[in-house]
Amino acid sequence: MNASDAETLQRLYTLLVGIGSFNEFRKALSRHVKDRATKLISDPANDATMIATLLEFKGFCETTVNALCGTGEKGSAPVDTSSKGARRKLALETEIRDGIKAGVETRQATPAELIGACCRR
Repeated sequence: MNASDAETLQRLYTLLVGIGSFNEFRKALSRHVKDRATKLISDPANDATMIATLLEFKGFCETTVNALCGTGEKGSAPVDTSSKGARRKLALETEIRDGIKAGVETRQATPAELIGACCRR
């Protein structure tokens, strides 16, 4: 997932929500976030910048979810103020947090600072 995929991701999200397949989207997002976090953490070359890189990735994911679920910002989807829309957004945010946490847990010697930084709500 990167900035160039935002429009495609928005169309996919809209399509899957429209046909009642939100859970498949949620699961795919979770797998992607976990895989990406695991890749960032498992590369020893990233040790010096690992925390900053993971926080940047987490921020990007959260910004993307806000754009998907609509926050009223320019370029975002229409705001879905329904309780169902709020539950979808919360579910995606939870998947991001859990995916990053799962990626962090793949490292044998996880610095406490990393655990704290990545698992905050």
